[in-house]
Amino acid sequence: GMKVMVTENVETELDITNGARGTVVGIICHPEEQSVAHDKETVDLQQLPLCILVKMDRTCMAKLTNLEESVIPIQPACRTFRIKIKENGKENIRCVRHRQFPMTAAYTFTDYRSQGQTLTSIIVDITTPPS
Repeated sequence: GMKVMVTENVETELDITNGARGTVVGIICHPEEQSVAHDKETVDLQQLPLCILVKMDRTCMAKLTNLEESVIPIQPACRTFRIKIKENGKENIRCVRHRQFPMTAAYTFTDYRSQGQTLTSIIVDITTPPS
């Protein structure tokens, strides 16, 4: 599975915090999603999955029923904010709802993101960055 890093504090008392790392082990699709063929290399979903199952590298969460040890369901986070737009010369305020899983791919990350991490081995690029 894909290596991922949590990007916000989901459950701090369970060590599911900003910077926690794990591996995707499954995806629970939306019930209205058409059946997904597992022999395809790419799948186009019409609905956001209900959750992504992640085996955390470190967590103090108890084993959940029907899941392996350290596997947790990560649900999408929902944010709502207002934007100002001009329509027909008039300024209107619209409400935008954004849903996204609070994680990102973690095959590589910056030195800033690695602070506080315990890593068994690393490759560091110390070349001068382009100007």
